[in-house]
Amino acid sequence: MLNHARRSPVGKDRFATRYVLAENANGSTMRGDARLGERALPLRALLAALVALVLPASAYALPPDCQVRSIDSVPAASASHPSFSPDGTRLTYNGVDGDGDYQLFVADADGTSPVNISRSDRHHVGPAWHPSGRFIAVNVEADRHPLTWGRTTFFARHLFDNGLWEALWVTTPDGSRWWKLVDVTTDREDGVFHIAFSPDGTKIAWGQLVHRAESPDYPWGAYRLKVADFVVTDGVPSLENVRDVTPPWGKLVEPGGFSNGRLVFGGNDPDSRPTTSPGIGDLEVWDLDLATGEARNLTHDDDWDEHPSYSPDGRRIAYLNVREINLINSDGSGTERLTRFNDWLGGPMWRDAAREWPVIPTTTDWSPDGTKLAVSIQSTWHYPKSWLTVLNFAGACGR
Repeated sequence: MLNHARRSPVGKDRFATRYVLAENANGSTMRGDARLGERALPLRALLAALVALVLPASAYALPPDCQVRSIDSVPAASASHPSFSPDGTRLTYNGVDGDGDYQLFVADADGTSPVNISRSDRHHVGPAWHPSGRFIAVNVEADRHPLTWGRTTFFARHLFDNGLWEALWVTTPDGSRWWKLVDVTTDREDGVFHIAFSPDGTKIAWGQLVHRAESPDYPWGAYRLKVADFVVTDGVPSLENVRDVTPPWGKLVEPGGFSNGRLVFGGNDPDSRPTTSPGIGDLEVWDLDLATGEARNLTHDDDWDEHPSYSPDGRRIAYLNVREINLINSDGSGTERLTRFNDWLGGPMWRDAAREWPVIPTTTDWSPDGTKLAVSIQSTWHYPKSWLTVLNFAGACGR
């Protein structure tokens, strides 16, 4: 889903409001493709903001170890999709270079000393560090596709940021060697996004666009959950046993991570009323038993819940809920609001980290010791502007 939400290549963005808000700020109008979002989501955003303003601090009943004591800002331009190295000393993310291309960066854990390891005229988006520390997986834009002529425009970057016509590649942390593991077809809508490794590094999951939006049942296209064995032979990575693990009702799905034989993912709720998004309904956080194929709804609410990520010990899941990050136990119990970026009563720590108001925290990644959570924050008024913060917990929240 995107960064903040996924969208189809024909412009039918289920969060097209982001475009509407940005365009209206300049006094212009949005294309007709956003007509649904224009009506539904500004009201939703306003209600979310009002709730944030009046919600008392006592409502944030986080466990002591999960209290956020400080927030570090990562000095990187238009950065998103953070991923910690297995030893916690480094951070990889995609950021925008001077030519408007998303590049793959590796920096120290606090964001200092960044190095562009892709150095390419192709977009590189959504990295994930392999648990061995030897590889970084990332989505890389295809050499040729129908949007090559305008690939750094606002609209095109919006699509590439979420996987359109991007293949799955793996590189070394210094960017010296590259291997393509999943190719894409550019004569139709296709692409890979949201990569996740299992804790032991033997499996990899990704989401894949397989069909464009053409009917009311698939207003944002058709997406599938893919899982494969990640195999390294003589230092060369490859995939084996690629399989589709999408639940029968899955339409809009994204993987978030593995834990104890289960895959957490964000996906449409087949039992919800399709009021926010006709044909889809709400998004929920699910976990999938990879042995039985049984999927379990963990969130059960009327909001858009997405971008889940397991804590290192598998006990907790961080995920986006409307405009903040929530924590939930892996069995679906104990949901608590973690962040207060849009809460004017949250204090200067949260306001300084947010930089502007309102914002949308999106993808997250836990440090290996469970004491930090890297969060990508997306601007509402100046999309695709984004930046990274690192939440420092009072204890080992994820261990």
